Amino acid sequence: MHSFPPPPHLTGSSSQAPSQETPLPPKTAHLPPIFPFFRDAGSPAPAALHTILPLLPPLHANFFELLDSELEKVDSFYAEREKEMRDRGKLLKEQLNELGLHRKKYYESNPDTPTPSWAARACLYLAAALLALTQCHTDKSDNQPELVASESYRGGHSTTIGDGGTSERKTMSPLPASTAGDSTQVASLKSNRPAPPTKANGNIPLRNNSIHFTSPQEYQNAKKRLKKAVVEYYRGLEALNNYRILNLTGFRKAVKKYEKITQVPAQAAYMKERVEPSAFASGAMVSSMLKEMEELFAARFERGDKKKAITRLRVGTIQKSHHFSTFRTGMWLGLSIPATIIGFITCLRHSTATSLPSWNIILFIYSILLIPALLALLVGLNLVVWARERINYVFIFEFNNIIRGHSRWWLIKSVARLGVSGLWSVEFTDFWLGDQFCSLVYSLSNFYFVGCFYSQYFPYVPSYVNAPSSQQNTSMAIVPRFFSSSQMSSLVPRDNVLSSAYDPAVQEAWSTCGAESHWGSYFVLAMLPFLVRFVQSVRRYRDSKLPSHLINAGKYGMGMVYYFCYYLWKRDGETDNGASFILWCLSAVIYSLYGCAWDFAMDWSICKPHAKYPLLRRELVYTSQIPLYYVAMVTNFFIRFLWVFYIPNWPYFNTRSFISALMEMVRRVVWNFYRLENEHLGNMDQYRITREVPLPYPFDNPQLEDDDDEEDKA
Repeated sequence: MHSFPPPPHLTGSSSQAPSQETPLPPKTAHLPPIFPFFRDAGSPAPAALHTILPLLPPLHANFFELLDSELEKVDSFYAEREKEMRDRGKLLKEQLNELGLHRKKYYESNPDTPTPSWAARACLYLAAALLALTQCHTDKSDNQPELVASESYRGGHSTTIGDGGTSERKTMSPLPASTAGDSTQVASLKSNRPAPPTKANGNIPLRNNSIHFTSPQEYQNAKKRLKKAVVEYYRGLEALNNYRILNLTGFRKAVKKYEKITQVPAQAAYMKERVEPSAFASGAMVSSMLKEMEELFAARFERGDKKKAITRLRVGTIQKSHHFSTFRTGMWLGLSIPATIIGFITCLRHSTATSLPSWNIILFIYSILLIPALLALLVGLNLVVWARERINYVFIFEFNNIIRGHSRWWLIKSVARLGVSGLWSVEFTDFWLGDQFCSLVYSLSNFYFVGCFYSQYFPYVPSYVNAPSSQQNTSMAIVPRFFSSSQMSSLVPRDNVLSSAYDPAVQEAWSTCGAESHWGSYFVLAMLPFLVRFVQSVRRYRDSKLPSHLINAGKYGMGMVYYFCYYLWKRDGETDNGASFILWCLSAVIYSLYGCAWDFAMDWSICKPHAKYPLLRRELVYTSQIPLYYVAMVTNFFIRFLWVFYIPNWPYFNTRSFISALMEMVRRVVWNFYRLENEHLGNMDQYRITREVPLPYPFDNPQLEDDDDEEDKA
């Protein structure tokens, strides 16, 4: 061991620390080293770290102290995650062994079962899918603890984004909640504990006779759920291994850069004495778990084909190109732009309105269908921004669970789940999609008019292009009852609406389908998305017992009251001095303030104290667009109060309604940007990169019981 004499410029009082800081040398090719005394040509090995650190000035010592603190943080985090993955792997291994025994028992119980036809197989898969859909969410709400941030508490603890000490950092348990109770629950489990499992030949016997061996639906359901669980577990192992490699590289590069600048030979010593003894320095455990899971997956799901198993397990890591989808989208958009321009030019011509017998209804129906189409297009813009800002929307919306299939099927299933809200636990996709429909009230409520018109009048509308002027002027006196005279103009001025005004059949459609007797149908369609969100919020309160979900349910309940008062006011003739008008204005003010406060405090988690930027939060994703946060806040507030434009007795009520609905759709698109940002930050705060899939075979976990025994002995 060589001892190094202290350099001349390091001696002196420690009170002169600022003058002792060594400035960085200029980038010169032949610059002498800052600490030449560390270079000993006769030294066969690098100096030990404990002999180097005392010779360094305070600034350099602080660098190594900071490096040590980060190393301890990374090492402890990795050790905790590795233990969780190891326990989860043991549980999955037992479950896969159970699946093999389940398959064996099933075929022993049905030895003479013929090969089913394609129709029978289709029915079998459909029944298994429905069973899996029902049981998966039932088990998730009853047996699996889940945690999410901000408004999306799925049965867990709340987390305040960006508040430091007030947030709870907690990871999801890899074990079923039924075995993770208090001491009395554990004692009852031990008293009813079955005989120890026999692991001969790698199999573990089924317990409690919980599996119906003769039911193919049960077997297909268990196989599907286990396959998804193994894929998620494998993704977690890959992420953990990537985390290990990334931090190893980071520490090596940090010390290497320090050695390059200061000429202090600390890299080899620091890596050998501090980094290599750490838990994350060796990837042997993770590599063995990856290899073991590949072999088990190949044996249970791919008939021993390990290559095919690896391909399936790594499906989430393959970067698939979307050149054809991009080309197809660009082609259709490019073709639609000229058609849209030509359509607008044609609409402005006087001859267009006179040549169509139902011009105003055509524009009205187009406006109803335009807003959902624009929302779908702008959600694509949301996806582009999220991908650019590295917001993990694929994990949030569970796109990575779609191994095969198309996004249309995902959308159909997600919308279908809204129709049965409350039957099982609510996921982020469920309430996010419900909020999208809450901004489509204009289109949803007017779908009644579209159905009424096309079912009763559209096949019988005659053409009055060459009708005599006497007939045209006679039918001008027909005015719809539910829609006021200012609404007859729809989206164009009344002077341009000629043929539809003198078409008796079309006027009858306006007055019949929009009659005051049908106001209840309009209200029911308008309040459906609010009812869905109300039920979802109540279900989430039932699962988590968090009062914030009841407050959220109150917001959607207030939305239903607002639309009830709105249609009641329209039924009474849109007077500005009646009781219905006062009730509508009062409910509108309460609902607007209620919704805006929830947007800021919960959905976006802004208006936090001690933030770097006033009225925002500490952590931000869109750091390059800080002014847009304030623009979004202001526009969200004013669009929430856009209902005031319904009050003046101005003409073109349909036009004002369409513009208000269009602005609400734009508000929802802006809301999506910051809602996903908040969810992404919540997942980061809780270290959530994979989701826990409920396992099909409920039996006690011996590993957990052994741990409990040790705790009791202690």
